[in-house]
Amino acid sequence: MESRQGPESRGGSTPDGRELEGRAWLAALPGELAPQRRVMAGLVDRCEAWPVALSLLVGCSLGRGAADALSDIDAALGVDAERGEAGSGRVGTAAAMVVASLPELGALVQVLRHRTGPDIQHARRIFAQFADGTQLDLAIVAQAEIDARRHAGGAPDFIPLYQAPAQRARHPLSGPLGNQGTRCRLAAPHPAASRWPPTRSRATRSGSGLSTAGAR
Repeated sequence: MESRQGPESRGGSTPDGRELEGRAWLAALPGELAPQRRVMAGLVDRCEAWPVALSLLVGCSLGRGAADALSDIDAALGVDAERGEAGSGRVGTAAAMVVASLPELGALVQVLRHRTGPDIQHARRIFAQFADGTQLDLAIVAQAEIDARRHAGGAPDFIPLYQAPAQRARHPLSGPLGNQGTRCRLAAPHPAASRWPPTRSRATRSGSGLSTAGAR
């Protein structure tokens, strides 16, 4: 029996997050996005095992349905933590857990991690490049930050890959967050990002001479 792809976005080959989410959305991704699907599915598996993880969302080109084989994974992990300084410890713990799990998702070339966003936010950001060229750009923040951004109309293209049962009951997410035209990233860029190889060039993405200056 021929397997069916899920609903597709008008603008690209990625399934429409308004109709699919979570593992169903991942399963409907086209074959050229198999490396991205591998990494995202691995993160979903780990979120299901981590009590501190309340949500995992993916957006930008993947969320818009415009992704191709060279697209990176722009994602956000919502953590069961208080906003601001009070929750910084849990956010940092979640970041360490993600970094420790990355080698299980594929051979790595390099990982950068740093704090990002305003001082009151205490967000962490992880850039990971895998040997097959796949790139992950993950923001890790208190779930309350994601909820606040969503209610303000931010992060329009983000699709939920995982929601903890309690979180789903309180704040169900269905498809992209907010209105089109708002910047897709949940956390502000960090200067270290300028040292990362361009995501559109397979040659530069597969290189190994990446700077680790500023990595923590």
